[in-house]
Amino acid sequence: MAGLAYYVGLPFGAMLAGAADFPLHLGLAGMDWPASLVRGAGLGLTMFVGLAGIAGYARRHGLGQRATLGEPNSDWDAWLVALCQQAHWAFYRLPAILLTGDFLLGTFLGAVLALLERVADPRWRRQATSTDTALGAWLGVALLVGMSAAFYLVRNFFVLWGVHTLLIWAVRKAFR
Repeated sequence: MAGLAYYVGLPFGAMLAGAADFPLHLGLAGMDWPASLVRGAGLGLTMFVGLAGIAGYARRHGLGQRATLGEPNSDWDAWLVALCQQAHWAFYRLPAILLTGDFLLGTFLGAVLALLERVADPRWRRQATSTDTALGAWLGVALLVGMSAAFYLVRNFFVLWGVHTLLIWAVRKAFR
């Protein structure tokens, strides 16, 4: 429950401070579903290939054998981890999009803010520098960057939630 409050609660409170058209900027309204599904499937496959390449490189160079992408309580919690991360990242994007008035720049700045938050977390730094867990830490960064680019192209929270869930599940299965 604390994780849900952290990922969604604090940014949701910030959202309540303004932005009448926030559903559009969060990918909750105005979606072209057929195009979103096609783009989301293609980008999801592309991201999986990219994550597999990163994981292969990391394993060859001794950066860990395990990757979880979230706390693996069970195989079925991937949807909740994906929901929390997507919502958290969306609330970083929202103020950046509104302040800049530019969807691409705002999406990029939101990703930068989320990356800065991640790097500032001592738990992540410990994970990223440990040979046992570095793979999961860096795959998480790659997922954040990939999902940010995908959001700019897809602009559908629900499709990306599904893609994100499948990617977490696939990474957990492939890199246990």
